[in-house]
Amino acid sequence: MLKFFYRILPIALVIFILGVSVPVSAADVPSNIQSETRKFTSDYMDLDGNIVGEQIKTITIDAPVYDSEGTKSVTITEKVTYNFDNNFEFKDKIKGETLVNVFSVDTEGNNYVNNELIVVEPYEEPIMSTMDVGGHWKYTYYNADSSTQAYLYTGSGVSLDMRDVKNAYKSVYLTKNTANNPTISDFKMYATQVSNAHDSYYSWGGAYALEVAGVVAAVPYINALAAIVAGGVVVWSAYQGYSAWQTMNQAMANAYSII
Repeated sequence: MLKFFYRILPIALVIFILGVSVPVSAADVPSNIQSETRKFTSDYMDLDGNIVGEQIKTITIDAPVYDSEGTKSVTITEKVTYNFDNNFEFKDKIKGETLVNVFSVDTEGNNYVNNELIVVEPYEEPIMSTMDVGGHWKYTYYNADSSTQAYLYTGSGVSLDMRDVKNAYKSVYLTKNTANNPTISDFKMYATQVSNAHDSYYSWGGAYALEVAGVVAAVPYINALAAIVAGGVVVWSAYQGYSAWQTMNQAMANAYSII
């Protein structure tokens, strides 16, 4: 049985989600559809906006499978690697990883991601800040212009629509001394990851993916989801938006845990 957990679904991610179903056997895979793998390369930047290497994503989308109740599922495996410049300060800390996500839709049109039901909820415009220095002003911010101290703040994560920061903000001023330098350095690394993931999210996701899918904002969310379940070129860019959210959410959690 699918678990009925709830999350907020954004317009920017409506086409990223196929949902999740229970495991199925290889015998359920349609014989005329094969898995496909593609590789995507993008620049990786430091907090000053300088290109310090590249990120390589190798994404495999498996053939869809169906369970006995007619739920359609697609598993996407993503291998992330990096090629950093030798002088990038975090080149030995930022590691590659392999991510596996399962998306599905049942016969009633309910959509799931990794066994969590996706539900659309009303959105209220947040109060915006004018801060924009180091990392990203809204999510994970870093300022160490002072010669004696650094200011750090971050939430512990972000909603799928990138609008709501989890656990408000935790902030701290740290004196630049031997004891605190590792914390400052690690926080700066996570802020770098947040900034890059944020840029990737909006490069691959949102209006562009919706346009490719032939879906506009006025169309109900479920129709956009159905367009993704049908497959096609849009799945590649749409999934990378979802993947960027995952990376950003984890980097924020890591930053939150060290201050």
